[in-house]
Amino acid sequence: MGMTFLNLGCGDPPCHAPEPWVNVDSYAGCEPDLLADLHALPHDTGSVEAVYMGHVLEHLEYLDVIPVLHEVKRVLEPDGMLCIVGPDYHRVVTKPEWAPWVDLVMHGDDTRPGAEHRWLPTASEHLRMVREVFPAAREIDIIAVSSFWPVVYRVGWEFAIINH
Repeated sequence: MGMTFLNLGCGDPPCHAPEPWVNVDSYAGCEPDLLADLHALPHDTGSVEAVYMGHVLEHLEYLDVIPVLHEVKRVLEPDGMLCIVGPDYHRVVTKPEWAPWVDLVMHGDDTRPGAEHRWLPTASEHLRMVREVFPAAREIDIIAVSSFWPVVYRVGWEFAIINH
């Protein structure tokens, strides 16, 4: 059986991960490798080795985050790896040079359906929710994230959460 690495909520092609990653999104316009709803992934239980979610959870309805994380846990192998990266409002407001990104971190954008942020993204709130499903998850510095993960940008106002 081959390795399965999922880039969930892959977004538009500049954010697509190279093979062997499978780019998954629910919006056909971003041309994912696999069109799928994050609430019901078309993978067998325990069949996925690694899941990456870059700037994804804040685009879901707040009450949908935990169910989606449970779905991620379902498809992951028992010792599967998870990495979640996203924008942190508390960080982006700390430096004047990041001021141009404050509005984007708060609201997302209107480039396509689902691109808006449905709740204010912070590292602490993401970590709290991730730990409900993955108790061993921990935050690490975005710069320290292994090159294994298809992180597109590594800027100081982003957070990274890993579980492995």
